[in-house]
Amino acid sequence: TPIQRAIFSLFELARYEEFNLAEVLYISQALEGLMVKKEDPVQRTLAKRIRVIVGVPASHQNWVRDFYDLRSTIAHGNYPIVRHKTSHEESAEVSQYHEDYFVPLVRAVAALLGILQDMILEGASEYRFEQHETVSRVRVV
Repeated sequence: TPIQRAIFSLFELARYEEFNLAEVLYISQALEGLMVKKEDPVQRTLAKRIRVIVGVPASHQNWVRDFYDLRSTIAHGNYPIVRHKTSHEESAEVSQYHEDYFVPLVRAVAALLGILQDMILEGASEYRFEQHETVSRVRVV
């Protein structure tokens, strides 16, 4: 189920001591499973629906776009491979690589946790979105 995928994604994320590109794909799959139907445009629909459920801080209005740009780059094989230096000092390239990777990932994980928290508090097993992005929560029976 979408909820099981979301929880699996979080468990997979917790497994790794260093970043793993699959994390981004797991989290995007979890968000899409909970919030998007097959026929919906993914990025735009997800941004609207996350805003309805957990809100979006004014300082991070474009985080979904940033996360999906990262996801697309990874999924299409265009994400750079950067090797850590053996010394304790990291290059500016590696620091930027971490920034470009972790900031969007952490925001997506925070949104996923907020969505799961909302579902738990509301006793919901899924969401149904109406025309103007009003949300109904389908209760667990």
